[in-house]
Amino acid sequence: MMEQDLIIRIQNFIAADMEMLNSGTFRDAVNLLYRKDVLSEEAIHTWYRRIYTLNKGSAASSNILRDQMTPFIKWLETAEEESD
Repeated sequence: MMEQDLIIRIQNFIAADMEMLNSGTFRDAVNLLYRKDVLSEEAIHTWYRRIYTLNKGSAASSNILRDQMTPFIKWLETAEEESD
């Protein structure tokens, strides 16, 4: 739960600044925290499933973050399959 809180706090902080939102800062921050073992793959997937179920257009920032995170999520899934 703490990891989810961290992701959501980062999301809210970045969503408040259009320049940071559009620059991919969220994706980069999540990627860094994942590589440093601060965020687990499970927490990232849980966040992504939650944001993916939001209706497109429900929040512009959610749409942007969802689109930015999709390649990272696919990479996580591919890396997971390769390690099996």
